[in-house]
Amino acid sequence: MGDYYQNLDRGWFDYELQAVEGIPDPRFRGPAVDLSRPYIACIGAAQVFGRFCEHPFPAILSERLGMQVLNLGVGGVGPRFFDTPAYLNLLNRAKLVIVQVLSGRSEGNSLFDNTQTANLMGRRLRDGKEMRFEEFLDDLVKTGDRQTVNRAVAETRQNYLESSLHLLDGIQAPKILLWLSNRLPAYKPDFSSFWSVLGDFPHLIDWPMVNRMQVHADAYVECVSTKGIPQKLWPSDRVVEGAELEDGTLVNRYYPSPEMHAEAADLLEPVCRKFLADRKPEPLRGQSSGPMRFVILAGHRTGSNLLVDLLSQHPDCFAGGELFNWDFMQNGTVPWPAKTEIASADLAKLRGKDPLAFLNFLLQSVPEPVVGFKLMYIHGVLIPEIADYLGAEKSIRIIHLKRRNLLRRFLSQRRAEITSEWWKSSVQQSETSLPPIRLSFEECVADFTYIETQQAAYAERFNRHEVLEIFYEDLVADMKGTRDRAAAFLGLSAFGSELTVNSRKIAKESLRDEIENYGELKAQFGRWPSFFED
Repeated sequence: MGDYYQNLDRGWFDYELQAVEGIPDPRFRGPAVDLSRPYIACIGAAQVFGRFCEHPFPAILSERLGMQVLNLGVGGVGPRFFDTPAYLNLLNRAKLVIVQVLSGRSEGNSLFDNTQTANLMGRRLRDGKEMRFEEFLDDLVKTGDRQTVNRAVAETRQNYLESSLHLLDGIQAPKILLWLSNRLPAYKPDFSSFWSVLGDFPHLIDWPMVNRMQVHADAYVECVSTKGIPQKLWPSDRVVEGAELEDGTLVNRYYPSPEMHAEAADLLEPVCRKFLADRKPEPLRGQSSGPMRFVILAGHRTGSNLLVDLLSQHPDCFAGGELFNWDFMQNGTVPWPAKTEIASADLAKLRGKDPLAFLNFLLQSVPEPVVGFKLMYIHGVLIPEIADYLGAEKSIRIIHLKRRNLLRRFLSQRRAEITSEWWKSSVQQSETSLPPIRLSFEECVADFTYIETQQAAYAERFNRHEVLEIFYEDLVADMKGTRDRAAAFLGLSAFGSELTVNSRKIAKESLRDEIENYGELKAQFGRWPSFFED
């Protein structure tokens, strides 16, 4: 179904479809997962896959928890689909499994056989006709034989429950049962039509069934929401399966909206953390003795100074600055406040003569068990041997700090270049008055393209490392939560409730007020329209 959804939604959504080792078919929602490293697995239908959603809840959880999440969502399937040796092997190797409560229309009964598919497609036994469960039930309801409909529904629900319990018992890893729907589990069939018999997703499932299922899971999370529904999709002159056409625009009323995925992640995150709480940083292949090392990888103006400051407040963490900043290399500055046996001038000479020896000396020079530094994109370009070394040292953990709105990032960089203000103390009161800045379309495109190219190149370079992605927007909106996620990724103990912020934002809030030719730029952009939604 992944390829089916991608073909329907091509041009508007990229589902990053990936093959998964040991599963010949189908392809699954990306990003790819390295199965030799720790991961969480999510199984379910299109709601887990995340149709019409750029960041479904498995991807959001991956960012927040600092762990890979394997998205095994397959549209239209039932519990028997995953109850196979190949899938159970993947699930039982996971640190945690999230199991969606699936639809009852993907189960069979004595009148409808779907044993070969374990999804909503099957064969009506009285005439051997291949059809969807909805077509089978529609025909049954139209006959007016209530007793036969009742029997078919009861058999389907009983078979579904037995299949679900068998699957849950086969998953040996800790497992969370997830109810993700626009309705509560309470369900009572209405026989006026086949859709009213099914009810909303998950079709045919009621609270007594869910109650039986959650006893076989380690936790239960219930997400009931209609936030973001209806979801406007894209202009079209024809209907696309799974969406409705209203006034020339496709609309999603069935699948969870991006807002609903965010709500599901909010509810799942603390429960996941409970099960992962005892997880310690696991030495990766080739990890040497000494401190656990990390790199904060970033472009300029993404909040890297803020993150360094927050992590440095942990007693077991030392976070240094930009060791390979070009200006620092020209004037002999070494942004490493820890005391060493070598004078700063000699360190600066060592950096110029042998950057790798310089880096390894500093990483081993502090007593804290967790030590890291900042690497800006340009540093790896200027000193490629450092980038190559970090790429080869897979034991080094990477915190990749990004910014969703690249226009705000570029504007912030341009402002800092003009004012020479790259950081402002939280107690600093003076303001640098700056009129609106004029940005050309060409320089914006060049900058956006450069950032996206660097992000892709470093993602490839570090594709076998432990990587945590953090977005600037999330960092400034929830400093404590983001700090704690980064700390958990590095294996640090909890910070506690205190939060000290030693810097503050320089930017104003309105792009329209800060960019002189805002309207002109907005009219020219097509590829990055979301940057202008201020």
